[in-house]
Amino acid sequence: MMQQYIASSDSSTARSTEIPQIRPGSGLTAKIVVSGALVMLSLVVILLASSFYTVTRHYQDACLQQAGAIVHAFERNVISKDDFVNSARLSSLIHSGLVFAPDLSSVVVFKSEDSGLLGIASSRGIAIEKADIDNFEALREDRLISREVETAAGQVLRVYAPLHLGKQQFGSMQIDMKLENIGKLQRELLLSMMLGYLPMVLLMVLLLVFYIRRRIVSPVISIGKAAREIAHGSFEKRLEVNSADEFGMLCENFNQMLTSLEQHRDSIIEAKLHFEHQALHDSLTGLPNRSYLKQQFQQYLAACKRHQRRAAVMLMDLDSFKWVNDNLGHGVGDELLKVLAQRLQHILRKEDFVARIGGDEFVIVLSEVSRDTDQALHQIKRVVDSILEIISRPVTVETHELQVSASVGIVFFPGRVDEMRELLKNADSAMYKAKEEGGNRGCFFDQQMQQLLVNKASVLGTMKNAIDSNQLRIFYQPQVDKVGKVIGAEALVRWMHPQQGLMLPAEFINAIENSSLIIDMGHWVLETVCSQYRDLCQRYEAGGDFSIAVNVGASQFNQADFADQVVAVLARHHLRPQSLVLEIAEATLLQNTSDARNKIESIKQQGIRVSIDDYGTGFSSLTCLKELDLDEIKLDCELVHNISGTDKDREMVRAIIDMSRSLKLNLVAEGVETQEQYDFLKANNCQSFQGRHFQEPLPLSSLDS
Repeated sequence: MMQQYIASSDSSTARSTEIPQIRPGSGLTAKIVVSGALVMLSLVVILLASSFYTVTRHYQDACLQQAGAIVHAFERNVISKDDFVNSARLSSLIHSGLVFAPDLSSVVVFKSEDSGLLGIASSRGIAIEKADIDNFEALREDRLISREVETAAGQVLRVYAPLHLGKQQFGSMQIDMKLENIGKLQRELLLSMMLGYLPMVLLMVLLLVFYIRRRIVSPVISIGKAAREIAHGSFEKRLEVNSADEFGMLCENFNQMLTSLEQHRDSIIEAKLHFEHQALHDSLTGLPNRSYLKQQFQQYLAACKRHQRRAAVMLMDLDSFKWVNDNLGHGVGDELLKVLAQRLQHILRKEDFVARIGGDEFVIVLSEVSRDTDQALHQIKRVVDSILEIISRPVTVETHELQVSASVGIVFFPGRVDEMRELLKNADSAMYKAKEEGGNRGCFFDQQMQQLLVNKASVLGTMKNAIDSNQLRIFYQPQVDKVGKVIGAEALVRWMHPQQGLMLPAEFINAIENSSLIIDMGHWVLETVCSQYRDLCQRYEAGGDFSIAVNVGASQFNQADFADQVVAVLARHHLRPQSLVLEIAEATLLQNTSDARNKIESIKQQGIRVSIDDYGTGFSSLTCLKELDLDEIKLDCELVHNISGTDKDREMVRAIIDMSRSLKLNLVAEGVETQEQYDFLKANNCQSFQGRHFQEPLPLSSLDS
């Protein structure tokens, strides 16, 4: 699943983080190479300029040396100042004193007294009779001075040199040295440098490219490739650290970043999977929840239609789970649900599915059952029996030993209804039918059942008004001893419905048993019976031992202050506690034996008697009789009716009567309708009787006085 997530994440990341391609010539290598080449060319230009300057300086120095040699030669040939008298003598002296000077252009000698022209000579032997003074001040200097001058013959280096006779300056010499050879030398220098330096520069550029490519660009490209892989969701690749420089440190830091990103990604994936699991699973039991069930159901439905298969949905609800939460706390209820969830997972096949959709409701999907209806019913019955058996096993939570049962509603699919919501609704209808039949069983859905539930909803909507409008009635059925004397009566509630007339408990009790109305009605019955007790005694001409039996529902009995409520009602009506018998169903007492024991002890401490109702057809638990301090057993009417059946039925009744006598419990046989039943019960030492054989349940006003 994680791989799936990574793949989907990568594809979306790749689309949103596409890395642009590098345009030709805009890469880091090209930029660095161009920059390096420019630097090298700049160095070459600087070197060339420096070389040009050096050549020029050297050439000028050579010219100065030549000029100095001419001056020294001239001075050696001058004997006295008389040599400056005429131009012929001076010109002869000049030409006789010239040394080899290939760059010489002209020589002019000036006499110091008047600075006039005395003579002139040139390297080409051309005599000049007259020359202008170029720089009078320079001629007066007793030192060598040079400067570049533009003449008609071209660019020359003009040298001003003093002439000495002994230690006395007698004149000056102006020497022009041609500079035309400098350009030739510079061109030759440029050519030689190009031939010498250009290959070296190219080689250095190539070496630079290789070095940059290897030491700079390659690590950057590696980082870029790793970044691209990160953009596509891959964090596994690591960069090689090949150096201890800044790039090595960058690669090391990049690898550390990858490790952190990988850990962060894994944390995100883990968190996402956790959130997805939470979104699709029940946080308490870990089972799939309603959302997951909806997804899975569509797959089951598609598979059934594709392969022409049949499947089944079962909705399971614990019987009287509300009592556990109300009396033992939600913590105990939660632990109970965890244990039962594990049990359900253990007994189901791998291909089946179980989910908790809320409270104590579980949905079980059998992915495939037989298309033959009889075989399918057999398969489902086997599964339901396994579920009911494993649910009913005792569960110890903290100090409480709990034993619960469950009701299961079953519906097939595909069928006329294939939508999950409707299937669950139908399964819910079947489940409540199972509860109405006493719980701890499974029921299949049918349309008749649906109509019953519609009627049930209607009853529930009008029952509240029935209590407030005094539409309920109390009917009494007497209980007699062996000689037919009335020793008590059972209070039975009826509803005088404005439209439907008189309604029996079977028509409305089941509709309100899981609502607060059952508690309101139970409280009303107890108040009404206690208020009518004295009038009831007069009607039956009963003495002080006359008792009235009141049925107590599970929700009413499971209230924490139930015993205090009963005592308060008796006190308000000034009745002896011994006058009241509370009839409690065996299933209610078995929900939590320890709690039931404590409540019964509180009730009996007040003198109120407790009877276990409908004994013999439910769990018929001996543990219940052993551990609870009961006063009476009411033999279920179904066993009484079976007296006229087989010997086994009669032996069962005898066994229950003998057991009650051994345990010193009063036994009341209810539902006695024939003389045969009455005679059998009396012959087997049954103490008390109740049924139509003696009197129909009647309102107080219709009883014989």
